[in-house]
Amino acid sequence: LELISSDPKDAPKIHANYLDQKIDVEWMIEGIQKIREIFKTPSMQELEAVELQPGTHCIKNNDIEEFIRNESLSVYHPIGTCKMGHGSECVVDDELKVKGIKKLRVADASIFPSIISGNTNATCNVIGSKCADLILKNTKILAMIKAAGYGAGLIEIGKKLEFCNVDYLGVAYVDEGVELRKNGITKPILVMNPSTGSFNALINHHLTPAIHDLRQLNSFTGKLIDLNVNAYPVHLKINSGMNRLGFSEAEIDYLITFLKSQPEIKVEGIFSHLFASDDDQGESQTLQQIQNFKLSCEKIEGSLRINTIKHILNTGGIERYADHQFNMVRLGIGLYGISSRYDLKPIAALTSTVSKVREVEAEEFIGYGLTNVTKKKTKIAIIPLGYADGYARVLGNGNGHMMIDNKLIPTVGNICMDMTFLDVTNLDIKEGDRVEVFGANRKIQDLAKEANTIPYEILSCISHRVVRVYEKD
Repeated sequence: LELISSDPKDAPKIHANYLDQKIDVEWMIEGIQKIREIFKTPSMQELEAVELQPGTHCIKNNDIEEFIRNESLSVYHPIGTCKMGHGSECVVDDELKVKGIKKLRVADASIFPSIISGNTNATCNVIGSKCADLILKNTKILAMIKAAGYGAGLIEIGKKLEFCNVDYLGVAYVDEGVELRKNGITKPILVMNPSTGSFNALINHHLTPAIHDLRQLNSFTGKLIDLNVNAYPVHLKINSGMNRLGFSEAEIDYLITFLKSQPEIKVEGIFSHLFASDDDQGESQTLQQIQNFKLSCEKIEGSLRINTIKHILNTGGIERYADHQFNMVRLGIGLYGISSRYDLKPIAALTSTVSKVREVEAEEFIGYGLTNVTKKKTKIAIIPLGYADGYARVLGNGNGHMMIDNKLIPTVGNICMDMTFLDVTNLDIKEGDRVEVFGANRKIQDLAKEANTIPYEILSCISHRVVRVYEKD
């Protein structure tokens, strides 16, 4: 672990020396106490850690979470076992040290073989820079953090966005909203696809449902009647052309009639979803969707004599159709530093390490299957990252690349569940070298093209066993 204190006089290098003995403990209470002592130590010339037996249950969630809260740190490790490697030298970044930044992050990939790290401040930077030029001062912002914050972490990203004072948070399902509430987040939360069976939890945790059809509306109204609740805020979804969820034009009249007779429902918002806003060829379709949405909003608001929050622009829409932002916009993928139009700073990096370098003779097999036979003597590097971590199997056999020492290196053989092979023939690659899957030196868009997919899928498919590490300025 790399520790950076707020005291600029701390030594520029920290050595992590692992003890030879193995301590078998049920929970890592002693380890937490040891870290506390380290933070309170004026000089951090040399640190000591313990080597835990592989498979030992070493992290108890409530203990580590309490420690994180008390020390204002953010390290998320969802796995209940620890595989500690032997110590390595951790160097404090001089620029960070001069700034007096205090943080805790994984620096030795032998401790956690693959990590996804992110700078949560970058989410606010996106709101405060590019979008500031496009979003009007009085326009509200709904930040989408569904699918565990697009893989970056639901709670950590949610807390950061609440601190950035966004107006709304958006999730896909009720359990995501409940989790945010349980972690102290009080901002309004729009649930895009609430199921009938989740209505009790939704109401109990003051979440706002997106209502997209008459059956769902009737069921939710019935639940409110049972609970004797009136004027519960909802957002109505309009099908403006995507043909997924939403009220069609033919249903609007009946919808209005229903709402007039049901005081249990308060129409707080109306929204729709653009399907080609990020495509330069989709301008006519997008403008038609916006027009359809506008007409539906005018009809509903006029008939009910209400003013609502209206939102149709997603990240692509904000970038290309800012004149149609109504009074709220939804930022999604743009929050994570990904744009089809602007060069935004990515907030996340997926990194690993070389666990083994091996020389393979000609006519030998590499990995699973009978088709991966070397034509000549080949040097391979084995990376502890596979399709169970979110590195898709389609990226094998030279389709995908990873970066080591600023060199883009192709895969070889099939991607395994837990490992990937790279062809490092004629390269000076060593065990322990840092591997970048995507990040500052390699765009996630390039990886997505190799996998014939989109950055959304790459981010959201990074599995929970990949450790999330958060850096805060």
